[in-house]
Amino acid sequence: MLNAKSPALWISLAALTLVTRLPYLFVDVIDWDESTFILMGHALLNGFLPYEHIWDLKPPAIFFFFAGVIGLGNDVLMVRIAAMLLVLGTAAVVYGIARRLHSHRAGVFGALVYVLSMCATASGQALTSELIATLPVLTALWLLLTRRGLGWYVLIGALLSFATLVRLNLAFVVIAFAVLIPFHERAGGINRCVQALVAYGVGGLAVLLAFIAPYALSGQFPLFWYSVFEAPFRYATEQSGPLENFLQHAFNAMGMRWGFDGPQFAVGVAAWVMGVIGILTAINAARADKARGSWLALGTATVVLVTTGLSIVVSGVAPMHYLIGLLPFMTLFAGIAYAWLADRGWALAGWALIAVCSLVMLAPLAAEYRSSWQRLANGGELMHGPSFGIAAYLRQPCADGCSVYLLEDHLAYALLNVDPPRKIVTHPSNISKPSLLNADIGAEPTPDGEMQALLATHPEYIVKREQVWYLLPSQAQMLEQTLQRHYRVVHEVDGRRIYQAIAPAPSADGS
Repeated sequence: MLNAKSPALWISLAALTLVTRLPYLFVDVIDWDESTFILMGHALLNGFLPYEHIWDLKPPAIFFFFAGVIGLGNDVLMVRIAAMLLVLGTAAVVYGIARRLHSHRAGVFGALVYVLSMCATASGQALTSELIATLPVLTALWLLLTRRGLGWYVLIGALLSFATLVRLNLAFVVIAFAVLIPFHERAGGINRCVQALVAYGVGGLAVLLAFIAPYALSGQFPLFWYSVFEAPFRYATEQSGPLENFLQHAFNAMGMRWGFDGPQFAVGVAAWVMGVIGILTAINAARADKARGSWLALGTATVVLVTTGLSIVVSGVAPMHYLIGLLPFMTLFAGIAYAWLADRGWALAGWALIAVCSLVMLAPLAAEYRSSWQRLANGGELMHGPSFGIAAYLRQPCADGCSVYLLEDHLAYALLNVDPPRKIVTHPSNISKPSLLNADIGAEPTPDGEMQALLATHPEYIVKREQVWYLLPSQAQMLEQTLQRHYRVVHEVDGRRIYQAIAPAPSADGS
């Protein structure tokens, strides 16, 4: 098997990452949170702080990250390339941790399973907040297991602070590291433990203060506090409980929540089931004193895994893409399980399982390659999707600016260089979530009131499907009445109807 210093190992891993993600570089929307982050990034590039001009329910670091990425060029392409590089980087750290806990072979298997799993996991092809936060968390864990020195603890604190300002619930992991660090420095006595914790705190606080400073200096700290802490906490506490979320995520992991999903089930077998087996294998090996890693290393990795999982189940909701944050931990332990099989002469069984699961996981990828080839052969555009079609139609009438309300495909705001009609609909579905509506973000306090206020702006164009799944019945009725009285359909793109306003303008109640 290729060794860690072999360029062929890393070239092969990079090639696998590219092949499993290439056709998705050119799709407009994979996860619509990604589109929201692109819009927030554009606002930053235009000179506005996050939450100041448009708004979303996420910590600010993710928006700065997106601003840096899309500042390099084509929004969608740059974002997907960044996602690909993050997957490759995370796979490399998965390798490093699995090697530290068990063996080189476990590292190779773990990295391989991670890359394959990410190509079939829900939203795994997009640049999500979970993917961005995963790499600094995994890197901090690897540093704790392999490095010593106060400078490294400063870096660990900075990495985890940044990750928490991408996914706020990772504060549980920050606390876990504060507990774990003294165990790693216990040989140096109480003074060394205190010094390590101070260094850790300095790194974390430095990053946090760097993000707070612009708001404090501009007198907008209340907006930062509400958007980063108050609104997310209120939203999470008004949703499902931890037990219900845990069960939903368990079904999600096995691809069974919304009916059987073959590729997701293959991920469940290759990564999640084998990950559990790998944890048990590592514990058994440590008990028999055969593991390369110590009890402390195994315990540290397990604590970080558990607290990351806790951060997910207390989030209040259970979308499938939340599992992206837990996947690398399970694949590194899955690597240990596959290595255990190989060490006992059952390598063929392990490779057979990976091969079968890979064929199932890669089926959608093959279909996407085929679709891309057919589209190019017929003279179509490489970049494709409804957002591009909507923007293409509206580009000429909106050349000098226009008002548009997109109930879906809100990436088109960025493509047209226009803003959402109200801050709350930067992410379209937020308009139907009472816990997110607050005057602090320029939104009316009720869903119906916000819909009335939005329609009172009389957008020149409204773009929607026939049915909008997230609207409350009263909102849907209000919108439909306004469209019937004051708009006409002028175009249709992939099932999305583009409505153009006609006189007279509607009143505040939508009549």
